Amino acid sequence: VHCFTNISLSQGTIHNMLDRVARSMTPVYEGIKKDILSASTVGADETGMKVNDKNHWAWVWQTLKETFIVISKSRGFNTIEENFPDGFPNAIYVSDSLSAQLKVEARLHQLCLAHIIRELNYFIDKHQSSWATKMKALLKSAIALKNRMTDDDYTDDYPERNEVIERFTKLIEEKINDQIPNQSALHKRLIKHQNHMFNFLYHLDVPFDNNGSERAIRNVKVKQKVSGAFRSERGAEIFAIIRSVVDTFIKRGRAPLDEIIFAVNLATAVK
Repeated sequence: VHCFTNISLSQGTIHNMLDRVARSMTPVYEGIKKDILSASTVGADETGMKVNDKNHWAWVWQTLKETFIVISKSRGFNTIEENFPDGFPNAIYVSDSLSAQLKVEARLHQLCLAHIIRELNYFIDKHQSSWATKMKALLKSAIALKNRMTDDDYTDDYPERNEVIERFTKLIEEKINDQIPNQSALHKRLIKHQNHMFNFLYHLDVPFDNNGSERAIRNVKVKQKVSGAFRSERGAEIFAIIRSVVDTFIKRGRAPLDEIIFAVNLATAVK
């Protein structure tokens, strides 16, 4: 600001300006939350962060049209429960394998295959696991199938989809090498959550990965790389509100700056 206007602003002044914007945007922020609750597909993710030198977590819930970010002291299920106490009864919930995410009440769950493939790659590269090699090939074939399916394929009895499920069932029934560290844990997890693996092949708008949520929460990491950490809980909350609204406007093809100025002016006029 000083470079362009020759005016110096204190940190307190900047904080107050951002706080004013966040308060003006809060009704929009709450509206985003309601829109996500009514969505048919919802992605979720979380990432660690520092607030005033203490561990916190940034959580995100997102759709193709909305992003809703929350800052919490906990990575546990209680954060989800506080924000979405009834879960997502109408949505297919896309996430990684975090136990808190899998505990969410939802119409269906979809595990992120990209996360699972990364785990399989480790077993392949480090231990030359034949089981991991076959499982990776199967998941890759399922993703390729998704990419060539037409709208009608989701409603019809689709033989290629049935074949994927059958191959997966046989693979998780195979005896694996218990001497490979952590491979048994993944094997058991896939057995336990086998009904969460291929819902993307039955529903057009369900992705096979959670990349949308990772993109939506990436700005938290970018912010930390620039500033190191948030200095206060309110500062982190301000960021979550403004970033949620900006990301949502971008997804909806609207100009974020124009919309924020409009909201701030409207809030000022109401006062």
